[in-house]
Amino acid sequence: VPAAERAALCPCQRAPFDFARYLPLLAFFAPFSGTDRRWMAEHLAVFDLPRGTVLHAPGDAPGDAYIVLRGVAVASCARGDRHEPLRVIGPGHLTGAVPRIDGAPHDTTCLLREDSVVMRLDAEVFDAWFHGSDRRALDFLHVLTLELVADLSCSTQALARHVNAARVRHGGQQV
Repeated sequence: VPAAERAALCPCQRAPFDFARYLPLLAFFAPFSGTDRRWMAEHLAVFDLPRGTVLHAPGDAPGDAYIVLRGVAVASCARGDRHEPLRVIGPGHLTGAVPRIDGAPHDTTCLLREDSVVMRLDAEVFDAWFHGSDRRALDFLHVLTLELVADLSCSTQALARHVNAARVRHGGQQV
């Protein structure tokens, strides 16, 4: 789905399930107060999206981030004619943060692997919390740090897989 079509996605008219009660159980929302979680449930758009929806693709401008509420997304990078999975993003986890922080285009694809419900963390809200100093901003930075560490861990594991595969291809020689 082209970026222009993805930007035109409409939020759910009616939430597909009572997601607001579910938020305290999800890693992203756990550090936030009940008041902050209620604010997010009321002010951030929620989308019920089909399997195969692309949340972002290489070259897309940094924009909104997405929190998976239900379902699964996979972040992957192009490697030749196929996509190499980097990270499985399940409920309570975020995608799209690194380009927002860096101000650089996306370099990965994030594809929904099943019908999913996601919450959009608008670029304006993301930036306000990222640069803010109130309690909500500090809670956001805490969660964001955990997400970035998870991204780094997954990337390191992918790199190790590639190094090991290269060693096998080269008969155990140093590559």
